[in-house]
Amino acid sequence: MTEVQSAAAVPEGFLGNLTPEHECKLRELWALLLERFEDDEVARAEAAVNTTTADLDNLTVQEGPTDSAASPTTSATSDKSTDKLKKSAKKPLSFLKKSKKSKSTAAIPALSQAGKQDGQQAVADTASEPANSPKDAADDDAISTTTSTNNNNDKEDKYTESGEVDVALTAAETLRQAFWKVVQVDNPDSILLRFLRARKWDVAKAFEMGIHALEWRLEAKVDQVVARGEAGLHEGVLKKGISFLHGQDKRGRPVIVIRVKLHRKEDQTLEQLTDFLIWTIETARLFLGPGVETATAIFDLTDFTMANMDFAFIKLLIRYLEAYYPESLGTLLIYNAPWIFGSIWRMISPLLDPVVASKINFIRSQEDFAEFIDAANMVDWLGGESRFQYEYVGPQADENAHMLDTAQRTQAAERYNQSMVNVENATLKWLAAHKVLDANTDESKASALKEEAQAADQQRQATQTEHKAAVKALDPFVRARTFYHRVGVVQDFSQFDWKPMLCKSGESQQA
Repeated sequence: MTEVQSAAAVPEGFLGNLTPEHECKLRELWALLLERFEDDEVARAEAAVNTTTADLDNLTVQEGPTDSAASPTTSATSDKSTDKLKKSAKKPLSFLKKSKKSKSTAAIPALSQAGKQDGQQAVADTASEPANSPKDAADDDAISTTTSTNNNNDKEDKYTESGEVDVALTAAETLRQAFWKVVQVDNPDSILLRFLRARKWDVAKAFEMGIHALEWRLEAKVDQVVARGEAGLHEGVLKKGISFLHGQDKRGRPVIVIRVKLHRKEDQTLEQLTDFLIWTIETARLFLGPGVETATAIFDLTDFTMANMDFAFIKLLIRYLEAYYPESLGTLLIYNAPWIFGSIWRMISPLLDPVVASKINFIRSQEDFAEFIDAANMVDWLGGESRFQYEYVGPQADENAHMLDTAQRTQAAERYNQSMVNVENATLKWLAAHKVLDANTDESKASALKEEAQAADQQRQATQTEHKAAVKALDPFVRARTFYHRVGVVQDFSQFDWKPMLCKSGESQQA
């Protein structure tokens, strides 16, 4: 099971080791985010300028290569909406009197039983209209989840460091749903802290970066990739085992092994690799837990040649790690790099954010891995004890049939939606309590106000626990089973055991 770090081992700036200033920044970001989720004027402006996306409710997943690349609609930003966001950024706590009501529509994918593809249960596209509150009902048909197109070649555009708040492109409720899908069973504070650390605790920049990450998630249709699962990915990539998860490092972080020699860029499109990358990152999140927020990656460059080089994918990977999944990389170990890689590295290194670059280590010998990963968690062909040999086990017939159980899906989704509202309301009370406490100058009231703030903290933690349970109940209906479910490593959402993959000499491989 995942190794939980002790409180003393938690680095400063992470949940469990925050300074008073960090806590203040976190509350400021929460205030901005929750107000953005309530911004009906932005939603109306977005509905007026954007076209709706195609209805994908009846799209059937095909096995093998699929074209799931997003087709974003570029739209002009409403000046009025942008001005409103700028004003709200200046007074982020002005909305604390509000209390959210439960949503009436279940925020779950629309699924259809259109048939089977080679024994695989057909599951429809996961794009569904978000659950809208009654006040948004008039605009329901017009609201779009499309986003602006970013320039992938512009390094600064990863964060949109223009100094302007230009995040009024996507409907408020759409962003809200996207945010909670990012959270999953994580503590939502840890998600916000990722962006704060990435932007060096600049709240405005962290907010802007976070909104753009949510818009990217909608554009890339991440939730569809997760719901389609491996049936929507390029079969060749899966069968070759170019990349797979195997064990954990000494800090309990999941390890992703990438065998670069198996990659040929002409064997699949960049879009297909993109979907595989998204699926891999989202699957790796199943192996995170308390005190474990990042992953370790091993790039095995044994037998690397220029035929294996894919600069377009490298740039894509860098962008994802820095802009869309910030603070997700624990360490990157580059093993057995040949001399030819030196010239490649000179091209890649200028593209890296200094924080990401600091996490890269070149491993010269197999013995050097011992600093990061115990031998029991390392494959034997990298000097470890595990005799695991990757053999792809594909989707089984009807393994996702439960996703079509409409009654159970709806029940789980209603519970999930209510738990979101409960956490948000508890967070509003938490923000209000700390605002009063911070503003207090009367020593006679300090003790009582501290107790009120502590009570708000505890209530918020209780709602977060309830939300985790709701996420676990909904997950089987929105996530296709994975290779790691089939080989017995994942038993349930966020419950896993690496033993089936970590076979030693004399033991039979279970995976």
